[in-house]
Amino acid sequence: MKLLATYRLPLAFCLLLFAVFLTSCAGPVSHYNRGRDALENDDYEKALAALRLAVKEDPLNTAAVRDLGIVLYEMKNYKNAALILEKVRQRQPDDGPTAVYLGAAYEALGRLDEATQIYRTYPRIKDPDARDQLSARLDAAIQAKLRLDARQALAQERAIDPQSFPENSVAVLNFRNLGGNAGFDPLAKGLADMVITDLSQAAALTVVERSRMQVLMDEMGLGQSGLADEQTAPRVGQLLGAKKVVQGSFLDLAGGRLRLDANLSDVAARISKPVDETSGELARFFRLEKSLVFKVIDELGITLTQAEEDAILTIPTENLLAFLAYSRGLEARDRGDFGAAQKEFQQAISIDPQFNNAKLQLRRVSLLSQHLRPSRPSRRGPARAAGPLAAAQQRQQRLVRSALNSNPAFSFANKARVAATLSRAAAQAGANEQRQPLLEGLNTFGLRGELIIRLDLP
Repeated sequence: MKLLATYRLPLAFCLLLFAVFLTSCAGPVSHYNRGRDALENDDYEKALAALRLAVKEDPLNTAAVRDLGIVLYEMKNYKNAALILEKVRQRQPDDGPTAVYLGAAYEALGRLDEATQIYRTYPRIKDPDARDQLSARLDAAIQAKLRLDARQALAQERAIDPQSFPENSVAVLNFRNLGGNAGFDPLAKGLADMVITDLSQAAALTVVERSRMQVLMDEMGLGQSGLADEQTAPRVGQLLGAKKVVQGSFLDLAGGRLRLDANLSDVAARISKPVDETSGELARFFRLEKSLVFKVIDELGITLTQAEEDAILTIPTENLLAFLAYSRGLEARDRGDFGAAQKEFQQAISIDPQFNNAKLQLRRVSLLSQHLRPSRPSRRGPARAAGPLAAAQQRQQRLVRSALNSNPAFSFANKARVAATLSRAAAQAGANEQRQPLLEGLNTFGLRGELIIRLDLP
């Protein structure tokens, strides 16, 4: 007894026994969890192997199939990632990570129209992070499509017929600063942006978006200025698909006054007509812009409704300093400097907290800077209803798994009859679609042509 009383187990040995006990209680780690761990650690080869086994073990596990598609995307196997994620999206059309990665895979494959269609569904996605990513990627995909369209237009310029353009279609180019105050230079884009917004209030007009105009200017080698002379303006309108082009300028005068001028170019006739100049006190800057817009509309021969006129008269901000900051933000965004754009839009909002256009632009550039790389879905178990199974169901489940995994001749017809036992949710739904393995018919989507899971069963 005395020996027993004096005997002590080493502390390290006790901790080891305790760790072994905890491990045994936790049970074996599933293939899916191993795959998720590897994916989160960017170990794609290991994740691929584990998720292959997870999908083979349970073809109804949509989370495992989705993550398999994500792994293939990360490994730059975009074609096969898209094939798998398309299957998941058919089963779960509102799953945010599936939409994000499927759209990104389409982008990588050059399928911009299909990517854009995926991204346009962002309002119905419940996951806020995925919704923000889809919104940001929609902006980026549209810009990529605009660049592609601009290059195609330049390549096919001689074949473009201005007579085929929509009636009352109009493009607004960046304004030109004719004064000596370089501090007003950002107004070149800010004024164009405001004129485009105001002209867009007229339902009878088809107005080219500012982003599309800027992309074309970049492709034409006109750089950040986006300025075109009177000879170039009709050509720009032809490439943009607009019958008329508004080209404006501004000049700060002595005594705190400002003058706004504009020319209206006819693309088909290749002629330019001046619009009556507008001048007044700089403090009335926004009223001067409205006056110029109404003169352009008169030259276009458009009759406005009272509602349209009231919408045009709405002034986004009364503060010229806030508008200058907003205009600098547009410049920064156009050159891809989202950090600088955020600062400028934030400054505009701090000067005028009611400046809603600045708030909208701030949100857009914030999303672009944060969400252009797809982020991984949060860890969660297989996408099936939870709930304890009876002992008989568990035995049946083990038998089915054994048949699915060990018998290479087990037919898909048999799978369809028995796979429902693997999921209470699928059994309750009773839908044939929910009982079919997600990857049926896809049998070669490995990085080097290897079979990830044998799916060409008889």
